[in-house]
Amino acid sequence: MHKLTFITSNRGKFEELRARLDQVGIDSAQKQLRYPEVQANSLLEVTEAAMGWLAAQDQKGPYVIEDSGLFIDDLRGFPGVFSAHAFATIGIAGILALLEDRTRRDARFESCIGYCDKEGNVSFFVGACHGTIALAPKGDQGFGFDPVFKPEGSDRTFGQMDCKEKTSQSHRGMAVDRLVNHLLGDRHADTP
Repeated sequence: MHKLTFITSNRGKFEELRARLDQVGIDSAQKQLRYPEVQANSLLEVTEAAMGWLAAQDQKGPYVIEDSGLFIDDLRGFPGVFSAHAFATIGIAGILALLEDRTRRDARFESCIGYCDKEGNVSFFVGACHGTIALAPKGDQGFGFDPVFKPEGSDRTFGQMDCKEKTSQSHRGMAVDRLVNHLLGDRHADTP
């Protein structure tokens, strides 16, 4: 397979993807290219629109893009598809302020990866990780809302986990595993 290009300006996302791809011998590179993120109701719709835009720009595969979001149950799914904007505007402190008087802190991170192969065929891979929002940020690993998200079964936030540990249980890790299974299936299909 040709080198897989991850189109993202987020170095943390690229490092998580690369760590998993390296484990199975798939070479990857980051390409910083801004593409429009439409306002939509789901990550899949956002990712589909971005993949359509990249195809219209004649972007050559194989490449991937990824969109993710933090969905907080008691805030009716907010920030959800607007997570990057929420992080940039109100940040972790703003999310914690919105939850200040709430006892339910259930949340989930979701990820949607769009993959375009060298022939232009597009596939999507999703993952979700359920957990809770911590009372205060902990840890300086990861990025975004990682310091306040505790995955189910853990007493630590993503912000307290190194890349390998986070990826082993995260939403993005699940989506990447599905992508890897697809890529390895393609690779095995080409082998006599």
